[in-house]
Amino acid sequence: MKKVILLFVALIGSSVAMAQVKTEVNSAQTHQPKQQQASKEERAEQFAGRMLKELNLTPEQKNRVYAAKLDQITAKEGLDAQYTDKEAQRAHHAEYSAVQESFDAKMKTILTADQYQKWQEKKRNNKVVGPAPKKK
Repeated sequence: MKKVILLFVALIGSSVAMAQVKTEVNSAQTHQPKQQQASKEERAEQFAGRMLKELNLTPEQKNRVYAAKLDQITAKEGLDAQYTDKEAQRAHHAEYSAVQESFDAKMKTILTADQYQKWQEKKRNNKVVGPAPKKK
């Protein structure tokens, strides 16, 4: 009987110890540095590649989409450099909107009517709906 009780206590003790080890491993994983952000050329290429698959673009359309996206990313990075804090970015929201509208206009000239409609629909579906996440 004593052996059974000791075995039971040992099992419980080892499971508690293993649970603590897993917690330490998980907390160590969360403190790893974030991966370096892709360059603007890589981001534009990824976008053009997604568009190629989703909208069946021609190679010429893909190149034009890549160029338009690269222009948009460059313009937004310029605005981000000019307005470094969040308050300034909010105050100059119209400039950011103008960059987005310019990109949309370029995309309308690049894509066919059907492709543009599918892209707009996809953009609407990707928008986050619901309350904003709470800050910690």
